[in-house]
Amino acid sequence: MHPTTRHPSIVSSSTAIPPLATTQKVAYDHFAKVLPDDKTRRKAKLIFEHAGVDKRHFTRPREDYLSARSFAERNRRFQEDALALAITAARGALERSGIDRSRVRHLLLSTTTGLATPSLDAPLALALELPMSVQRLPLFGLGC
Repeated sequence: MHPTTRHPSIVSSSTAIPPLATTQKVAYDHFAKVLPDDKTRRKAKLIFEHAGVDKRHFTRPREDYLSARSFAERNRRFQEDALALAITAARGALERSGIDRSRVRHLLLSTTTGLATPSLDAPLALALELPMSVQRLPLFGLGC
């Protein structure tokens, strides 16, 4: 809680943006290479064109996303990259808030991209050196 309030509140936020970016058109052109037929490509193109997205950010080169990898390998990469981004964003929010991390009572982390057991909030809480009593709230699959 913020020192001047008695109710839980969000006192700070921060972002961490993956280092590689591409336009939506380039992302579609790259993605379309793995689609099975013209009908599927047309449907996908409509989705890409109407998503309201101008630019997409990636943690790895585009080619990595199209190469053959097992689910386990893709998920391992997700866990590494997502945790690094979460740590960056959370540290930024903590710094901006001016609140000592020992006062953090709750940690909420949401993702729809990959799976982790334990969920990513556990290693995040450790990396941030939050109190062992912090209540973690991992949210998964509730939309992106």
